[in-house]
Amino acid sequence: MDESRIIYPCDMLSQYIKYYWILKREDHGSFNLQTIPSGCLHLVFHRQGRVNIVGSGKQPSCFIRGQFSKSGLLLSSGEMDMIAVLFKPMGMWPFFSVNMAELTDTYVDVEEIEDAGLKSLKEDINNEEDSLMCISLIESFLLSRLSLQKNSYVYDRLLPSVTSMVLDSSVAVEKLASDSCYSYRQYIRLFTSITGVNPKVYSRIVRFQHSLYLLQLKGNIQLDELAFECGYYDVSHLVKEFKLFSGYTPTQYMLTHNPYSSFFANGSELNIIKKMEE
Repeated sequence: MDESRIIYPCDMLSQYIKYYWILKREDHGSFNLQTIPSGCLHLVFHRQGRVNIVGSGKQPSCFIRGQFSKSGLLLSSGEMDMIAVLFKPMGMWPFFSVNMAELTDTYVDVEEIEDAGLKSLKEDINNEEDSLMCISLIESFLLSRLSLQKNSYVYDRLLPSVTSMVLDSSVAVEKLASDSCYSYRQYIRLFTSITGVNPKVYSRIVRFQHSLYLLQLKGNIQLDELAFECGYYDVSHLVKEFKLFSGYTPTQYMLTHNPYSSFFANGSELNIIKKMEE
């Protein structure tokens, strides 16, 4: 039986994690999944089945998906049993000794990361049959690292600026740096190492995700209204950016996809299943 479930994190982890996604799929033949820049990082456990990255071979069985700045295509066939952790924009950095910028546009096998605890978690997940127990194992692992959180003062100083960018993607980087009490160059360096992309690229991803969210809410919105609502200069700017991040113009995308923004919307099983089957 197919299953798609969204599980929300405990209160102590809700600042860092949007949700956990459990996906089980029987063998219904192959299906495609388009990947787009989400503005978030993912930790994924493939407990059964593997997914092919079109043009690049198979995904690792357990990996971190960094920030993506372009669209891609995945191909899956056979049965699937997957658990994914969707982190908030800055949410992964406090738990792992990795510069998030080094993960950009890549699927990084946890075996390539010098993190014995994460490798041990991978084994525990593979050996546990119950999906909800796997979520408990993941939460226990992350909670154990909260007390060891690195440079929490850096995280605390940057978090308001990331929130500001979500509310207004056109806010000047100079203002964000000043509000965070960092120099312009220092701010860009820290922001990039924590989120995975520099502030300007991130603001473009936020605008793109905002446009997806509005298309999700009201698919008949006119492009000029969509451009205005999302902070684009004009319709041509919207179309150019949308095509860069999705591979389609907004009109083409609406004809072939069910728009869904995991960045702005809460988890929706129906929309995610539709998205997986597009």
